[in-house]
Amino acid sequence: MSRTLRVLIVGDSEDDTALLLRELRGGEYEPTYQRVDTPRTLKAALDRQTWDIVLTDYTLSGFSANGALTQLKESGLDLPFIILSDSIGEATAAAAMEPGAHDYIIKGDLKRLIPAIERELREAGVRRGRKQAEEALRDETTGRKRTVELLKARVGQQAVVAELGQHALACTDLSILMNEAVALVARTLEVEYCKILELLPDRNALLLRAGVGWKEGLVGQATVGTGESEAGYALLSKVPVIVEDLRTETRFSGPLLHDHGVVSGISVIIPGQDRPFGVLGAHATTRRIFTQDDIHFLQAVANLLAAAIKHWRSEETIRFLAYHDALTQLPNRTLFYDRLHQAILAAIRENKTLALLILDLDRFKEVNDTMGHPNGDQLLKQIGSRLRGLLRESDTVARLGGDEFSILLSNIKGEDAILTAQKTLTSLQARYTLEGVSVDVQVSIGIALFPEHGEDASTLVRHADVAMYVAKHVGHGYAVYSPEQHQQKPRHLALMRELRYAIERDELLMHYQPKIDLGTKRVIGVEALVRWQHPLGGLITPDQFIPLAERSGMIKPLTQWVMNAVLHQCQGWHQAGKEISVAMNLSPSILQDPDLPDQINALLKTCGVTPRWLELEITESVMMGDPTRALEVLGRLHGMGIRLSIDDFGTGYSSLGHLKKLPINEIKIAQPFVTGMMADENDTVLVLSIINLAHGLGLKVVAEGVENTETLNRLAALNCDRAQGYLMAPPLTQAELSRWLSESPWGLNPTIH
Repeated sequence: MSRTLRVLIVGDSEDDTALLLRELRGGEYEPTYQRVDTPRTLKAALDRQTWDIVLTDYTLSGFSANGALTQLKESGLDLPFIILSDSIGEATAAAAMEPGAHDYIIKGDLKRLIPAIERELREAGVRRGRKQAEEALRDETTGRKRTVELLKARVGQQAVVAELGQHALACTDLSILMNEAVALVARTLEVEYCKILELLPDRNALLLRAGVGWKEGLVGQATVGTGESEAGYALLSKVPVIVEDLRTETRFSGPLLHDHGVVSGISVIIPGQDRPFGVLGAHATTRRIFTQDDIHFLQAVANLLAAAIKHWRSEETIRFLAYHDALTQLPNRTLFYDRLHQAILAAIRENKTLALLILDLDRFKEVNDTMGHPNGDQLLKQIGSRLRGLLRESDTVARLGGDEFSILLSNIKGEDAILTAQKTLTSLQARYTLEGVSVDVQVSIGIALFPEHGEDASTLVRHADVAMYVAKHVGHGYAVYSPEQHQQKPRHLALMRELRYAIERDELLMHYQPKIDLGTKRVIGVEALVRWQHPLGGLITPDQFIPLAERSGMIKPLTQWVMNAVLHQCQGWHQAGKEISVAMNLSPSILQDPDLPDQINALLKTCGVTPRWLELEITESVMMGDPTRALEVLGRLHGMGIRLSIDDFGTGYSSLGHLKKLPINEIKIAQPFVTGMMADENDTVLVLSIINLAHGLGLKVVAEGVENTETLNRLAALNCDRAQGYLMAPPLTQAELSRWLSESPWGLNPTIH
């Protein structure tokens, strides 16, 4: 479901604005926006309505990002402020951020835009909550000061309340204030016993939080039932309770008071926000008549304690929000860095080691996309709970943001850090239940050791992060940092991270290479080959990103994207009267999915494509994993009428027994054998053997990599059925293929022959 976002865009380019809006909608936002490009129109927009975020170009004609930021600050509004620009250096970016901008994004690389917006919206919410709490605290402080000033005007008992009020304003420890309060009450009322009872969450008992005169060991430990004590009676009746003689009391039993020889006393309620905090009581061992002044005094102390408790709890909430993640209740990035820094200093002093583990969830976005963000949040909370249960009390686990967590292990050796990583993997990869659905989670962990891999916090975090991406790349679950990993990271680790966005943003495109029937010398089909049009890296070939998709778990969404594109294109060709089949490659891991045939069948029906026009190419390695499951899936696909082909035949290790079992229609001879035919007679013998073997099994044969006429003629002489290669055509875009089909001598409607 799209989320409404009120966006104020400061810029003079309608094209840039359209690009930003498309990016926001792709991130599941429904933007309400206004574009301004002068100080006057910016002020009018800020005055006119409420905005969630400001996105501004770095430079404008007659205006600038810094000017817009200054104007925003002068308005008194606290809005996330993100700068967008063309390529600028780090120094320029830092200078742009220094006046108070929250982030900057390069226009040519908008993949960070949505995460940055979500982060800054969360941070703005935290700031608003903190500001509201601080304003509430200021109001409370002002109210307490007024109360204290009134109390100072009184004498006797009221002077004591004033003194306690002064203590409350300066005190930062609630226990100390409570102890001072009971001591002052006992001295002022001249009683042997005074107590503060806190109502427990179940409301069935009260805990003795502070007291004077009670037997040793009771304060902080003893509880009294609400149904048997004068305190419980006060809470029930909601009025002060005066006891003139406990020996003749019939309203309650008061066992704690009886045990201490109490005869008379008074109890008043300590108010709270949602419910009473508890009861303040003063008790004597002789018969006393307590006056209305005594009641007013005790209630004034109770009210002052209530205000102090509320103040303390509000401050505690602010402190917690500042240093903890609101969702998981774990330490946040700020607190984690502080603890890491302190742990390093301690390790240096004591000549000890420590380990840092960075954890990242694999394919967490799939949970959010398929089950919704509330379930994604529930999963993160369950993961945080499991991590807390795994570690020692001296260790720290934190949520750094998104689906990234960290673990700090003090005084630990490298081999023990690895054992902890293994134990963490085992625990986190056990199944989770979300709304009755069982969910698997895969985790990648990077390990960096102090002092071996770094002697400061930023270096350790950076190196653990490198190791984590290596673990994600190789699929081993965890990796320990080594300097050699830096040589791997810049290219393929970045690509692995960006591939997810490439699929979501349709940065992929299809090329098609024709297959020729050697009997008719006409095209009979094409092989679909995916390419990645990277916004910065240009056109990336599949050999650079398909292995990354395999290792990172992105192969399934990648296959779905390609299948959808291929079948829609096939539908378009057939509607235009171009009856050619289309082939695409399937990863061996995809064939382990028992739902694959149903998914393909649904897509065929959606696109209106007959199954016989689709051909799926697999490799011999399909039999190297779980052959039983693969054969079952292939059998169902074959039964649907889809043609199956073995790609790169001759380079794998499958046996003829496996080959005989596969429900295939075609064999494609690996390119190295075909290209070597004219130079090496042994390659010719191998090609002939494969052709004869395939024909003996009733299969068609395709030769890949045909680059010259001599090779094509040799293949025809060997009774090869079909050919594919640069001699006929390289991989072509859809537009190029349309022209080729009409103009090539191998096409459907050749202009020459």
